[in-house]
Amino acid sequence: MKITIDCRMWGKKYGGIGRYTKEIVLYLITHKQWMFTLLYSSEAYKDLKIYQNASVNLIPCTAKIFSLAEQWEIWRKVPQCDLFWSPYMNIPFIKTKAKKQVVTLHDVFHLANPQYYNKLKRLAISPYYHFSTQHSDLILTVSNFSKSEICNYFDKRIADKVFVIYNGCDIKDKDITPKELEFKYFLFVGSIKPHKNLKNALLGFKELNNKNYRFVIVGKKEGFITGDQEVFNLVNQINTETEIVLFTGNINDQELYSWYKGASALVMPSFYEGFGLPIVEAMHFNIPIIASDIPVLREIGKDYISYFNPYNPEDIKDKMSQITENPTSIIKYPQWRTWAETAKDVAHIFEQIIK
Repeated sequence: MKITIDCRMWGKKYGGIGRYTKEIVLYLITHKQWMFTLLYSSEAYKDLKIYQNASVNLIPCTAKIFSLAEQWEIWRKVPQCDLFWSPYMNIPFIKTKAKKQVVTLHDVFHLANPQYYNKLKRLAISPYYHFSTQHSDLILTVSNFSKSEICNYFDKRIADKVFVIYNGCDIKDKDITPKELEFKYFLFVGSIKPHKNLKNALLGFKELNNKNYRFVIVGKKEGFITGDQEVFNLVNQINTETEIVLFTGNINDQELYSWYKGASALVMPSFYEGFGLPIVEAMHFNIPIIASDIPVLREIGKDYISYFNPYNPEDIKDKMSQITENPTSIIKYPQWRTWAETAKDVAHIFEQIIK
């Protein structure tokens, strides 16, 4: 099989999509006897260059993501092949030389949450959803919730070509130790954007009777272009006398795991998600999890975690109070699937579609 993969959104710069792309592509090129053409960015090349050989051809791409130049460049550089896979919705609008096209739609966030975007941005993103759903032979997505959203926003007749494959999670933490701190803390892992609902989580935390706890936000306080300014104002208000809301700054995976290991609980207050990776990561460390009562987090967390109304800071506070009043010993969660299992399922889908 000759397969072309768009690897431009690769690595930490692109968050969960970058991890998804990297994990699956590395598995495929090391385990499948296919002929690969990989379209790469400079970040992807750092990881991919060692794999370049007779069966792995690397082609550089320099056009900006979501630009007209990108449309021309990708269309021109996809060679004749059996299958072209885009791990995100920014596919070429004009049909490429590939016999089959597969796209991964992680969610339909821009459609489900138009309040976060101006009219121009909504108009600009709309064609990507249209061509991804209507011109792809197969659509991969990461949860049953996302599949239902895709089918709700587009013609339900596409349901037969939408396949759910959960994200994987591989955590190597054998030599990782918890943070040595003089306080207990709740942990938030995610970007500071309005739909992450950090504001209501902090409002709930602010009303906790137990002041021995801190609220730790993984990431840096500065530099969020679309950050929620209300969150920053609230943090400054809470930290007037003592710094009890902390930002970790940019950290690597090992540091993240250390924060997970020492946490009293993970707090995931999102209004909307396509999957919910922090829940899976927290499960690995067997720590308590309190999360929004929304369909996708119910799908991932099932009955193993505690849920709150994300619109009600008082309810979030109550769930935090349960943690502070009854500290939980280690919880045993079921083991989540690995990235290798996810990649195997993706490979199987690819093999089926070109038969």
